[in-house]
Amino acid sequence: MMLQKGCSEIDYKSLGLRIRFFRKSRGLSQEQLAEYVNSSRNYIGYIETGKRTASLLLVVRIANCLEVSLEDLLSNSLEVVKNESLSKVINALKECGEEKANILLDNLLYMQGLLSKHGIV
Repeated sequence: MMLQKGCSEIDYKSLGLRIRFFRKSRGLSQEQLAEYVNSSRNYIGYIETGKRTASLLLVVRIANCLEVSLEDLLSNSLEVVKNESLSKVINALKECGEEKANILLDNLLYMQGLLSKHGIV
C-alpha cells in the first residue's frame, strides 16, 4: 500500500459517538468511564460530543476500558475499515442533532438487548 499525501484527519465527532455507543452498551456512566481512564466526567462528555479532542493515550485507555479496538473507535478516520455496518450506524447518528442521536442510540441498545434475550447474536 502506498502512503498518500494529505491523509485523513481524526473525525472527533465520530470518535465521540463511538465512545458513547460502546460506553452505554457496557452500562457505564460518563463518571464511571472517567474514573477508569483517570479523567473527568465533564471531559468525557466533551469528547463524546466532539467538543474536545482526546490524546492518543486517553483514546487507548478508553478502548481498553470498553474492551474495543482502536479501529472500533477510529474507523471513520481510517482509510480501511472492517466493520462497515458500524460505520453506517455512526454516520447516521452524525447527521442527527445530539438529542435525536441519543434517542436513536437508546433504541438501538434496547433492540440489541432484545436480540440477545432471544438468543440472536
